[in-house]
Amino acid sequence: MFDRILLPLDGSTLAECTIPHALALAKLDNAEIIPLLVLDGSVSGDGVDPMEWHLRKSEAQTYIDSVCSKLQEIGINSHGLLLTGPPYQRILEQIDKLNIDLVLVSSHGQSGRVDRPFGAIAHKVLGSAGTSVMLVPAQAQPLNVDIYASKSYQSILIPLDGSRRAECVLPIADRLAREQKTKLKIVHVTQRPDILSWALLADDTRNLTEQFVEHIGAVAQSYLDQIRDRQDNESVCILAQADNVAIELNHIAGEAEADLMLVSAHGAAANPIRAFGDTVSGILNYCCRPVLIYQDRPAVYTTEPEAAPLREPVARQSDDSIPIGSVTTQQAYL
Repeated sequence: MFDRILLPLDGSTLAECTIPHALALAKLDNAEIIPLLVLDGSVSGDGVDPMEWHLRKSEAQTYIDSVCSKLQEIGINSHGLLLTGPPYQRILEQIDKLNIDLVLVSSHGQSGRVDRPFGAIAHKVLGSAGTSVMLVPAQAQPLNVDIYASKSYQSILIPLDGSRRAECVLPIADRLAREQKTKLKIVHVTQRPDILSWALLADDTRNLTEQFVEHIGAVAQSYLDQIRDRQDNESVCILAQADNVAIELNHIAGEAEADLMLVSAHGAAANPIRAFGDTVSGILNYCCRPVLIYQDRPAVYTTEPEAAPLREPVARQSDDSIPIGSVTTQQAYL
């Protein structure tokens, strides 16, 4: 699952909000946590005072050593890295060099800007990491909170679209549920067909379209029931309909009081060239809670076209006038 976890930090309390999550995920497989701090610049840069630069570097090294020591004290295998240069470039280099399985990034860091969903460094890392990534909304930790206490997830939201690719996150969810007695909430959001304005449709066409939408919902509910029955833990299934899937998922996450959203990088659409699909991009823009994106394809394959594996249509008894076999999974799970 996760053997090596990269933990980029910048010395700020905002960035440190990722530490409890790293601990929770590292304990699943005794993973190694590698804290990384990158100093932007060099002693040879224009206008850089050598004394000030060496002082900054010494303070940064002390900070990273302190983080590693605290992780080791609680039984986590850890070694820290201090590098110089453009932060996002150094982070991406280490992902490849160290064969990293998961990168945890805070939405914001030292700059403290909150006018965007996440900062420039987080944006570049998320889009180019080529491995599983987790975005944690930045928040300053109160002084009395132990940031080296493992995060306990009470509720995990798992969006599925009917494809096997999207289901690849279920083993991770099951492990977390067993380890932490977490409640899993599996959700699917259907969309109305993108057709001519409904107001312009004739009554018979509108009725047929409504019947189709109702049928899609029934197929989706049957799919969710099958997923729930396969789980080893008690899971809750949620079926919703919305025009914008990402916004609806964020709304559901709030209502369900989910403290983690766990999603596959690719689903049924499976655009192989991009790091993740449109729905995941939307989730990152709208979601105000931690999001773990499991990368189902190694970075080396991201330029090779490949269709997502599709599930067989769910067979069920129905009196609907639309035959079950007339709707494929690709149509049902948009």
